[in-house]
Amino acid sequence: MLAAAVVVGLLLLNHTDDPSRIELTSRSASTTTTTAPRSSTTTTPSTTPSTVRHEPAQLKVLVLNGVNKKLALAGPGANALINAGFTGTTGKDAADTVSKSVVYVVPGYEGDGTIVAGLLGIPPVAVKPLSSPLPPEVGNPGDAQVIVVLGPDAPVSTG
Repeated sequence: MLAAAVVVGLLLLNHTDDPSRIELTSRSASTTTTTAPRSSTTTTPSTTPSTVRHEPAQLKVLVLNGVNKKLALAGPGANALINAGFTGTTGKDAADTVSKSVVYVVPGYEGDGTIVAGLLGIPPVAVKPLSSPLPPEVGNPGDAQVIVVLGPDAPVSTG
């Protein structure tokens, strides 16, 4: 009985002349009519971070070695980005060590951070907004818009 009511309701929904009114009727000793307005869909603007990308040569990227300072991570990471056109890239040791690689971005550079992360083999979920106060491993980032802190999971070659 319930299945029949659902089928009838679907047929009425698809074949109604006035889409703002839907009438459902059940067959029993008494007849009940329910009228409900048809719901409309509304598109909500996206609140995801900006995906605007800047020209690679215009970006200032800082690559930091967040592992043992004896390992050469920052240099090869910076060179990989320079070779990809990010000519404003420098590398140095981080102020502190990290357990995982992270890419910090200033507001408006989220899309650039995702590209930089991808070029270095870092997953996009590692891209984070640069907080205030600065994370301890960042130290003084100067005017860098994208700060990469390479951790022990970094796939960047050490040679």
